Amino acid sequence: MKTQELQKKSFDFIDKNLHVTFDKVPEELRIFWIVDDPVEYLNSDYSERHEYAAFMYALMVYHKNKGLMKFEMQITQLKDYFITFQTLLSLAEINAKTDIRIKPIKLFDFDNYENIKAQFKIDEIK
Repeated sequence: MKTQELQKKSFDFIDKNLHVTFDKVPEELRIFWIVDDPVEYLNSDYSERHEYAAFMYALMVYHKNKGLMKFEMQITQLKDYFITFQTLLSLAEINAKTDIRIKPIKLFDFDNYENIKAQFKIDEIK
């Protein structure tokens, strides 16, 4: 699927699933949104890249849903939110690809990003 099609699919998914937990994001979107190294990514020219566009779109929809048509945020907080967003996507990858089960966390619940506590268990080895 082309980047433009995945971007539209991303925006449609975010519009319809603002309260989704990380484990319910379709794999193709999770792969489309995730970056290998968020810190390195943020040290590049990231502002026009599709991963960041999906994150920013979700952040804007989240605030719009709260009745805020405008909001301001320090660049350091914005970068911290992006890293948290990427970490949650990584937890989804761990859930999908290993025997470690992480209790689902809302992916776009930006106001609670500072309070996230991951809970996990390992599936019994057979």
